[in-house]
Amino acid sequence: MIAGEISDWWRGWTGGAKKSSLLAIVNQVSLDLTPSFLRNSAWPFLFIGALVMMGTPVKWPKDFPALIFPVRMIHEHHDEILRARLLTTDQWGDYLIYLNPQQKVYVDGRSDFYGAEVGNEYLHLTGGRWDWDQIMKKNGFTAVLLPSELPICQLLKQDPEWRVEEDSGKTIFLVHR
Repeated sequence: MIAGEISDWWRGWTGGAKKSSLLAIVNQVSLDLTPSFLRNSAWPFLFIGALVMMGTPVKWPKDFPALIFPVRMIHEHHDEILRARLLTTDQWGDYLIYLNPQQKVYVDGRSDFYGAEVGNEYLHLTGGRWDWDQIMKKNGFTAVLLPSELPICQLLKQDPEWRVEEDSGKTIFLVHR
């Protein structure tokens, strides 16, 4: 009903325009297209019906893939991680920020914004280079969530100031004592 009223108003408003004017041209184009809008087809309804009859739709993922992200560990230690000054990988940092935008991480996927200094520090840390402990203290990390195979994880497991909260064999979560 509303579209019909608007169409009537449009035709009344543009009816007296010269044939070469922009309004008259737009009006003529709309009149030419009107029959195509009036046609109805059963195909869209048949297509939707076929989709409904096919059965259970494909399940949309509810979380990130657990093969790549430590989903279970993050959900189990959510409050502890949220309160921490966290050292994690850039990709896991993205996931944590996605879950909770208030999450503070050392690095995330926007590494080009951090600059070379932070990038090099991160590499020194995760690689367990000679200055790793100085960088840890400088940044005041209170928790670490990293893949277990990184050298820094082995160093922190031996450090009496750090406690292993959980170690799945693939991912480790350590907390500063």
